[in-house]
Amino acid sequence: MAQDLSRLLERDQQLDQEKAEIARSRHQIADEYLVKARLWTTFYDQPQRFEQACEYFDTALEAARTPTALFEYAVFLQNHNCFEPATVLYSEVLTSHRQLAQENPRAYLPDVAMTLNNLAILQADQNQLSAAQASYEEALGIRRQLAQENPRAYLPDVAMTLLNLSIFYLQAVPERQTSTALAREVLAISQEFPGIPRVAAYAATARRVLAAHGD
Repeated sequence: MAQDLSRLLERDQQLDQEKAEIARSRHQIADEYLVKARLWTTFYDQPQRFEQACEYFDTALEAARTPTALFEYAVFLQNHNCFEPATVLYSEVLTSHRQLAQENPRAYLPDVAMTLNNLAILQADQNQLSAAQASYEEALGIRRQLAQENPRAYLPDVAMTLLNLSIFYLQAVPERQTSTALAREVLAISQEFPGIPRVAAYAATARRVLAAHGD
């Protein structure tokens, strides 16, 4: 019996090694198809650009449903107004990022916030205003938390979500006082990052929001 147990344990170890090797191979294949998908998203002159990119994204996910592939596919679908499938993918990647963030919050909380930010935009586009507001607020809370530890790295991301919320309260859920307060905070953050193009772009949009409110 001891010999039988030893053989079973050895075989079990071999199976674990085989599974690990299969997983590595599947991730490699997924990465290769993801590269193909990325390339096809840039082939704007090709009539089958959307269909071919989707095919490569789907194959990548069939090989391994990595958070990167899920997120990039969701963004691609969102940019092409395919709201329902994009929502499904964002929800899946959000669950994955939340689980990873429990083990390593410093590494994965930024991904949780980015996914929530994109999901909020998508939810607002579908007139799911309560859900969008909740997603924006959670993303902003996470980014504020990250910025407390590392303001130089994360304050620009805070400005991004502040701006999105400001526009949300301008257009989707009109709340002038909240919208203007958020826009002014974007401008305050922009003063700390002179010369950074994306922050300057946020500031320019924030000024347009204030102008729309008559400020």
